[in-house]
Amino acid sequence: MATKVFEKATLRLTLDEGINEGGAVVFSTKSFTHVRENATSEQLYQFAAAFSSLSAHPLVDVQIVPQYAVQPV
Repeated sequence: MATKVFEKATLRLTLDEGINEGGAVVFSTKSFTHVRENATSEQLYQFAAAFSSLSAHPLVDVQIVPQYAVQPV
């Protein structure tokens, strides 16, 4: 038998940087580590919106990437 244990999470924001010379859309990603396991979706989105308001580029996507360890019981 095994169990999964939360280790850490990363908040990843994707910003639209515009269009390059070749006509392709360019995105940039900003990552923030040490996200608490109990952070709510609303709190994470409020942070993402506040951060993107400081940028000249619009926010396209917000993702939370959790990482778990699998340990024997």
